[in-house]
Amino acid sequence: MIRAVIVDFGGVIIHIHYDRFFRTLARHSSLSPVALKKRYFSFLFANKLQCGKETLREVYNRLVREICLTMSYTQFERCWLTIPGKQISSTVRILHQLQKNYPLYVLSNMEAFVYPHIRKNIPPIFTRLFFSYEIGLAKPDMQAFRSVCRSIRCTPSECLFIDDLRLNVQAARAYGMQAIKYTQGIDLGARLRRFGVHI
Repeated sequence: MIRAVIVDFGGVIIHIHYDRFFRTLARHSSLSPVALKKRYFSFLFANKLQCGKETLREVYNRLVREICLTMSYTQFERCWLTIPGKQISSTVRILHQLQKNYPLYVLSNMEAFVYPHIRKNIPPIFTRLFFSYEIGLAKPDMQAFRSVCRSIRCTPSECLFIDDLRLNVQAARAYGMQAIKYTQGIDLGARLRRFGVHI
């Protein structure tokens, strides 16, 4: 039986615009947007930043060295903040209904720099927020899921996890959680009901 619902933030609660970020970055570097995305859109690239072990300034310095990035650090900060977008209203509506019957949690790979800029988009419906830069663990590391389950005192099978990235969904399932791969246009209510979740 599901006792808790754990939700990703970027790509589920808010829109994420990586393509916009890479297009801007490409205008100030030696690589195309496609090449940049292929090279840097990876768990390993952002892992230290998301786990609070690297600063955004250090990421910037790395890109200056590796791709001859020509924008200033201030420009890079502004560019980075174009990644998070507006709320996904359909998801937020479902979550408002869910909170009447289940405790809701966020488990998100997020860096400390971004949080102050996006917190206004976090609906006040969550029992607790688990951000990677605070817990020192990032998805798809199974330890991130284990840390959350221990904190909320639920077994993995009692948790339903929702994420837009297949790798994270697969890792959650491997740990023993129920999981939904979120995509734009999905009938999330119908998918939740398949797991016996009452909306």
